[in-house]
Amino acid sequence: MFEQYTYQPIARDGEQNKDLAEKFIFISHDGHLFETERRAKNWCKMWNDHWSAMRRLDDVPSALTRGEYVATGASLNIETVSDKQCQDYSLVFGEFTPWLDENGEIAGYAPTYCLKMALARRRLTALRTQLDKAPY
Repeated sequence: MFEQYTYQPIARDGEQNKDLAEKFIFISHDGHLFETERRAKNWCKMWNDHWSAMRRLDDVPSALTRGEYVATGASLNIETVSDKQCQDYSLVFGEFTPWLDENGEIAGYAPTYCLKMALARRRLTALRTQLDKAPY
């Protein structure tokens, strides 16, 4: 299981955290700083939801045939796309992760969409291998 994202108030005693505590009042377990508790809470929820969803692919191979891809999608209830869509520019070069907007609200890709793209990338890996082996 992945480490859960958590946050806590920055200690305001002593000189050690004085500069941080003037602007930021919360810190996550991985060192991200937040000006409000709402932003810290949303950050942790966003990443906990994301990684919880992504763990569903832990036992899925990194390269999938078309049949394996479709079967895996069906067994995990993840929407699949065509091989042509797997090779689309956005899938090849895109980063499918969540983020917070300027107001501290979750604004990035939903965990289900990130999961769909991560599974499609596993199909893309197999497609690239096939293309590399194709005669010129």
